[in-house]
Amino acid sequence: MKYFFLIYNGDEGNLDGLPEPGQDVVTIRVRNGRLSAVDSPVTDGGARLRRVVLVRARDFNEAIRIASRMPEARLGSIEIRPVEDPE
Repeated sequence: MKYFFLIYNGDEGNLDGLPEPGQDVVTIRVRNGRLSAVDSPVTDGGARLRRVVLVRARDFNEAIRIASRMPEARLGSIEIRPVEDPE
C-alpha cells in the first residue's frame, strides 16, 4: 500500500487546495520522545506544508512507525493519507 506523508514545519498547517481526506487520515507528532497520533488531518494554523513524500508500507500501522522515525515528526507534524492505486 502507498501513503502520502504531508510534512509541516510546525504543530499545525493547512491543506488549502487539497481534496478532503477520507476517514483514514492520521497526523503524528513526536514530542519529548512520545508519539502522538490524532485521527484527523492537520488543522488550519501558522505552519506551512514543506514537502510531500510517497511511502510504501504494509499497512497504516507501519506507515505510522515509518513517519514517527522521521526527524520532521519531532520538529513539526506529518499527516498520513493512504493513496488509492488505480485498478
